Amino acid sequence: MERFKHRQSTYYVWRLGLLLWLSITGLGNVLGQGLLYDYYAIREGLSNRLVRDVVFDESNLVWLGTGNGLNRFDGYGFEQFFDNDS
Repeated sequence: MERFKHRQSTYYVWRLGLLLWLSITGLGNVLGQGLLYDYYAIREGLSNRLVRDVVFDESNLVWLGTGNGLNRFDGYGFEQFFDNDS
């Protein structure tokens, strides 16, 4: 039993050392490369800040479903589509 505890503690020390080495050498940044993204809100033309669904079509347009309607994004701006309850 004592031998098993020694192996387990050695494993955790080795793992901690590896994580420390990765963070110091910067390899953590290479493994977890940052993503580039843009943030769009209501002031940019989105009908609601809570997006529930995202679909890309064959024309490379992005369709965003929100609680206030459907939004189409062409890379430059939004066009909003709402349900007519009339």
